[in-house]
Amino acid sequence: MVLKLLVCVTALLASCSHALTTPSPAVGPAKPVEWYAVNLDAAPKDRWTEVLQAKKDDTLAVLATITSQIPAHLLPYLEKVLDFAEHFWPLQIREELQGAAATLGVDAGLLLAMNLYYELNSGCTSVVAQHEDGSFYHGRNLDYGVPGLQNITVNVNFTSNGEVVYQGTTYAGYLGLLTGVKPGAFSLSVDERDTKNGTVWDNAFEAIFEGGHSIGFFYRETLETAKDYTAALPLLQSTHMDSPSYMIIAGAQAGEGAVVTRERNVAVDTWTIDAASGRWFLVETNYDHWVAPPASDDRRDPTNERMNALSP
Repeated sequence: MVLKLLVCVTALLASCSHALTTPSPAVGPAKPVEWYAVNLDAAPKDRWTEVLQAKKDDTLAVLATITSQIPAHLLPYLEKVLDFAEHFWPLQIREELQGAAATLGVDAGLLLAMNLYYELNSGCTSVVAQHEDGSFYHGRNLDYGVPGLQNITVNVNFTSNGEVVYQGTTYAGYLGLLTGVKPGAFSLSVDERDTKNGTVWDNAFEAIFEGGHSIGFFYRETLETAKDYTAALPLLQSTHMDSPSYMIIAGAQAGEGAVVTRERNVAVDTWTIDAASGRWFLVETNYDHWVAPPASDDRRDPTNERMNALSP
């Protein structure tokens, strides 16, 4: 049964990623991203109700686009994959997923597919920069080839005891965070890292059999529990993940900025801000910073050029 579920997850992700991998610009007029609250003191099944009720139609449209790429014969297995998710997702996250699915009126397995897709496909660019006064700017874009995502983009305050614990920008229906900030402490973003052992099969195997953490839910946990940059950075360097990645972090004090290049079990490099030597910003796309980017996807050099035209 376990092997069948692994094959199912792998085929699911491969089918989605094959069809929906070319990012395209959003269309239509620009508009502010709305803010919502997720109360961490509420029962997990109720936490996302406000967000999903407000964004229900648009979320269902995006979910339909994603699930339309899944072969019909795999759909009955999605609920079984969710049953087995106890091996790689915490209980509260599974309960959040089931509650969110009930709010949308869909099978939890279909919402699982949406969450797995976001974990798989993310060609991004992140920049951290230290201002001359020691404060930080942390910016990123998040590239996906799914129509309609601009309609379900939301800002979320995660609260407890009436106070904001952490914040993030995400998509309605995706319960993890790929971008987040703990006010006054640190901020996080993640960029995809492709390696020879970073295939869909490898990532699914790592999550199911080896206990690799999902990046989106690991980021939520880190933002909730780590008190500052100094506490968060070692977690980014050492936690067992389900896929290679670039983890980008900025803190609240001068010098607190880094790009952590990750294999699943270990950091292979930690590249840090060093304003005294002239390295007041770091640019990370989807390639190791010590290797030249391919000419077909060189976002790094134009970004460096524009940053160097500025001053701290």
